[in-house]
Amino acid sequence: MKIIDSCQFNLKVIVVICNCLFSCGSEKFEVAPSEFYEVAITDFNYDTLQLKIDSLTVIPQNSQLIQGDSALFVFNKSISSLEFYNLHTSEFSRVRLEVDGPNGIGGTTGLYYISKDTIIGARVNQLIFLNSEGKVFKRLEISLDDLGMYPDIMVQGTKPVIKRGDSLIFGLFPHLDPHNGDHLSNWKSFVEIDLKSGVASSFGDLPKEMIDNVYGINFMNFSFVMNQNEELVISFTPLKDLFKIDLNSKERNLERIPLKSPNFSNAEKLPDEDNNEMRYVMRHYLFQPSFDALFFDGESYLRVLQEPISEGEFESMSWAKKKTLIIYNDQFEAIYSRELNSKSLSYNMIFPYKKGYLGRITSKSEEHFQFLSIQKNE
Repeated sequence: MKIIDSCQFNLKVIVVICNCLFSCGSEKFEVAPSEFYEVAITDFNYDTLQLKIDSLTVIPQNSQLIQGDSALFVFNKSISSLEFYNLHTSEFSRVRLEVDGPNGIGGTTGLYYISKDTIIGARVNQLIFLNSEGKVFKRLEISLDDLGMYPDIMVQGTKPVIKRGDSLIFGLFPHLDPHNGDHLSNWKSFVEIDLKSGVASSFGDLPKEMIDNVYGINFMNFSFVMNQNEELVISFTPLKDLFKIDLNSKERNLERIPLKSPNFSNAEKLPDEDNNEMRYVMRHYLFQPSFDALFFDGESYLRVLQEPISEGEFESMSWAKKKTLIIYNDQFEAIYSRELNSKSLSYNMIFPYKKGYLGRITSKSEEHFQFLSIQKNE
């Protein structure tokens, strides 16, 4: 199997993800007055929340709501710190992390908060375990060599870390050529790591459409959650249907969840599947719908559809897409959809919150994080 140059590929991934995730507009956030398509509507209330931040805090690569939804946990990679913001008071604390030495976390790509006693960091061939005071108490060497795809372990807003017994499940972003059919056939989306031995095993094939067709690197991203049935529910970026994997099944096959969404369509494949030129691939992604995020609050699923941009927006490099929110109940029946007159919802920072969802709104303000609160009417 021919593997593309990892450094060149890594740079491309960084450019693509940064352009797509963080080129969001700063205009006033508005909610469209009408639904995107006909569903049995359950009313949701919209509100806003503003959180004053420290001058050293930057847009985080990964963050979580913790402590009963009262605190925002941020890994501030730019200064290697843990940060804790109370959503309802002015309380704030920062814990500086060491880069080198016994407590060093240098090279860590992301951190995931399990509890105040356990925060998990991922980097190449190693998991790091630290507490909320920044003390590293365990390092676990892992071997990904046998997976055959040089993967990056992903820790970010749309890819949680799943703890099941003595193992952890991570989403993967492998260094493979998305224009190569053999690579796509062997692509795995998840890795499970035994916490006692460090042994890693991968699972989770791509849907048939993504094996048989080339969509481009931007469409290889995916989002997932674990529901109350211990199923991973997955949103693949180019496809309108959802998918699931039963973690209690030995086979862990990928199963389709057909959705009744008549106004939504799959993205089209690349017209020229052999053309991997960055501008061509990016243009294709931006001119197609994309299903870029999925979240679960214990009762319902929120999915973010990003709509295609116009030719004028592409030429002016206004590449952030407008968002549509779709909410499904636990039977995957659409109960709500709303088209947003805005590009400023940061889909990588949405959190289940008080029987609803809390999403960060990007703005020019350097003194506050701003959030849109979406709550169900009781």
